[in-house]
Amino acid sequence: MPELVDTLRTLSTAFCARLERHSGFAELLRGGLSRESYVNGFLVDSFHDVLGTPDCLRSAARVLRHHGGAWAQELARAMDRKAQEESIDAGRGHEYWALADIQALTDLSETEVRARRPSAGALAYNDFLHESARHFPIAILGIAYPREYMAMRLAPRAATALVGRARIPAIEQAVQFLRGHGEADVGHVSAADRVLSAITDPGDQALIVMGARVSIETYLSKGVDGQWA
Repeated sequence: MPELVDTLRTLSTAFCARLERHSGFAELLRGGLSRESYVNGFLVDSFHDVLGTPDCLRSAARVLRHHGGAWAQELARAMDRKAQEESIDAGRGHEYWALADIQALTDLSETEVRARRPSAGALAYNDFLHESARHFPIAILGIAYPREYMAMRLAPRAATALVGRARIPAIEQAVQFLRGHGEADVGHVSAADRVLSAITDPGDQALIVMGARVSIETYLSKGVDGQWA
């Protein structure tokens, strides 16, 4: 396994282990979150986490295309493809999985969900993602990797626990985001491994690892401001 991929796998595995000890996420994995915490904590944060991902990928691709090198052009095409994959249902992104889950449990409209303020961790993550797309787009590969690895490993388990424990009425209608990401991110991680294996420049590798570390810490900061209480 190439060193960069091995580093990201190590970081992502440790991330999953830390999540299993995270007070809110651990309760999600046990299926024990209340309806309020699942909706207003996990799902609202998830909605905002993925809301701008396709646009950021396209923005990063535009920056890379102006770089001029053949390798940058190939990476730009890969980011464009990923942006397309992240857009489902005629251009509607993965946030609509989260929205569908929210609306299965509440009467909130899309406008109301968009107006909900997410946790500080989600806000910091989105700021970092947008700035990375503009200034060091290759870091997006690292930003995405641990979250997709985590979803591949833990999202199906969380969905099964929530439905099995059934603490939340109608929860079986509200795990589309978890199941969708758990399935989709298996392929995303495999595709990322192939792209990352070709990256040998130490500066590029450092940016990717930095992106992964920030992505992990912003996710783990959720709950500090009460969103997962």
